[in-house]
Amino acid sequence: MTYRLSSGPSDVTDVKAAARTLVNHVQQQWSKESAIRQVDDPHPMPVRWRLTADRALMSPRHLIASEDVIFDGHSSDIAQLVCQFRALKRRRLVIVGGPGTGKTTLAIQLLQRLLATRDADQAAALPGEVIPVPVLLPVSGWDTNTHPQLQDWLADRLARDYPALKAPELGPDAAAALVRSGHILPILDGLDETGQAHRARVVAALNMSLSEHDQLILTSRTAEFRAVVNQGGRPLTAAAVIAPQALSRQDAANYLRDCMPESPAPAWQQLLHAITQGTAPELARLAVIPLWLWLIRIVYLTPSPTHPRPVDPNHLTGPLGHDAEALRTHLLDRVIPAIIAARALSSHSTDHFRPRHCWNPQDVHRYLTFLALIFPPTQTRDITWWRIPHATPHIRSTLGLAFGLIFALVFGLVGFLSGLEFGFIKAFVNGVAIGLLAFVVELVAELMKSKRWLDTTPRSADLNVRGRLRLLFRSVSGPIIVGLAAALTADLATTLTFVYASGIDLFSDILETENPEYFAYHLTDLLAFFGGGSWAEIGLVVGLALGLVVGLLRWAEQTSLASTTTPRSSWHADRRLMLFRTLVVGAAFGLVGGAAGGLGLGPGFARGAGLGAGLVSGLTMGLLGGLMFGITAGTHRAWLVSTIAAARQAAAGRLPLRVMDFLDDAHRLGLLRAVGPVYQFRHAALHDYLAAGGSERREGMQPP
Repeated sequence: MTYRLSSGPSDVTDVKAAARTLVNHVQQQWSKESAIRQVDDPHPMPVRWRLTADRALMSPRHLIASEDVIFDGHSSDIAQLVCQFRALKRRRLVIVGGPGTGKTTLAIQLLQRLLATRDADQAAALPGEVIPVPVLLPVSGWDTNTHPQLQDWLADRLARDYPALKAPELGPDAAAALVRSGHILPILDGLDETGQAHRARVVAALNMSLSEHDQLILTSRTAEFRAVVNQGGRPLTAAAVIAPQALSRQDAANYLRDCMPESPAPAWQQLLHAITQGTAPELARLAVIPLWLWLIRIVYLTPSPTHPRPVDPNHLTGPLGHDAEALRTHLLDRVIPAIIAARALSSHSTDHFRPRHCWNPQDVHRYLTFLALIFPPTQTRDITWWRIPHATPHIRSTLGLAFGLIFALVFGLVGFLSGLEFGFIKAFVNGVAIGLLAFVVELVAELMKSKRWLDTTPRSADLNVRGRLRLLFRSVSGPIIVGLAAALTADLATTLTFVYASGIDLFSDILETENPEYFAYHLTDLLAFFGGGSWAEIGLVVGLALGLVVGLLRWAEQTSLASTTTPRSSWHADRRLMLFRTLVVGAAFGLVGGAAGGLGLGPGFARGAGLGAGLVSGLTMGLLGGLMFGITAGTHRAWLVSTIAAARQAAAGRLPLRVMDFLDDAHRLGLLRAVGPVYQFRHAALHDYLAAGGSERREGMQPP
């Protein structure tokens, strides 16, 4: 099968190097995720996948595969399923099934297998054939109004989720080049997790976007996908649709038996018998669904340091085994404490599925319930840390108060320093008054929404100097040259204006006095002004400072090939960039203030105080003013605003103060999963359960 290679970005971008970089990051991402999900412990569940019997969900057979291709295999033999996927004419696959049947797990298994065999597949490929890189993305993130074409959204999402693709070594627009040249196999997860109208738009956009050579894997619940096909009147073009066959009772019992000792206790033998023989009918019915089988295993068969022996399962075969709703509630209610008890703390970097902090199960349940409420499953499955402020009560007044107090402190310190001339107490009071006035202005701006503090997203940042010195020099040298040139130009323009005005007076004086010595005196004065002066020196300092600020910030926001994006790394990157910007701007303001104070051009308290006092006071005032400006200016406050919002929620007991530590540990425990920079509940059933259980919404629990 041959795939096109487009021109355009590929002509200036190293597409092969970009593909290799993306492969490395996707492999690293999903190898960790699979370890946390314990897909291979003790082995994948043997779910059987076959072409759906509902042929109304698929295109005519001749568009999908040749007559001798029959899609039929088990998730425990993923290599066979991958071979059947490659045998499809256009390699398009829709994975449908009911809740908890393993659709996402199969998609991850396919992704990992396709990545593992990509080098061998590329070596055996025909000339011009491209073996694309599989990338799993939640389809809920696709806004078809903003990006009507799949390719445009993919390029935007890849650049955001994999910042290494923006590294200068790969050339411009590497993400777009990969998409347009057919190097991406999108695996779109969770069509059913979007609104009904959005599902129809997604399928319509896919049919319009996909060319003959474009591959695709899509997951959805069966009923939702059928409704989309019926609504649009056509299926996803040339895509095979596969559905799971329920596990047999014997398969479910065998899976549980493989998680037990060779000689299980009598209570467990009784439970296995109840599943295989159906004596507890609702238990047997739930056990053949992968999600509920996994929950039975986690709640009852996962040992912990304090309880090394499995929990007695006798009551599963009692009344609970005859009440499906009670059994589901029972398992979901106990999964959080069971997982927390089973995962011992660890600070080792390779322990990706052990938490770093100790958590009380009741607190975790409360925090996750709050997250399920502010990110309701009817609207989104994504948990984004930078959107938490949107669900925080009185957030605008809180931010106004926080930034206003910062202003008051800064102006108060400046006023205190000005006490060298005016008196410390009076100056400090005046400074605080100015700061409080700034607070009122800031608060009004927040309440009127004229400042968009909340509309910020995390920014990438790489402050590692090793291997980036040349990039640092290139980033800084250009803006410095421009800044100095602008300063010299301004100085020259000012000087020429003064010379012109003074020259007219000088010429008039010469005509009146006819005194050559008078002419020579004034000419020397003009040349001295042209050659320098305090304001000229300040201009050069300002130009140098601005050039350094622009260059350093440009360098900091340049990613490297090692840049990764996880929810935690995006949090840290945005924090680093926020602090770096603040310090750089503060240092630049301090440089200018120190120069002005040293030359006697600063505030009144600096003039006449001596060179040393002028330098110190000017530098201090400039630094404080720069820090204030660095905090409040620009659109890079996602970390700062989220930290303030988390403190507000922690005061109400809805979230922990160190919210990112909690989210990271919930991911390590397997309660959440990470997809790029966002979290999702590992299972939609847990998300739905917590959102329903917390239906009594308190103030501040409104969705973003």
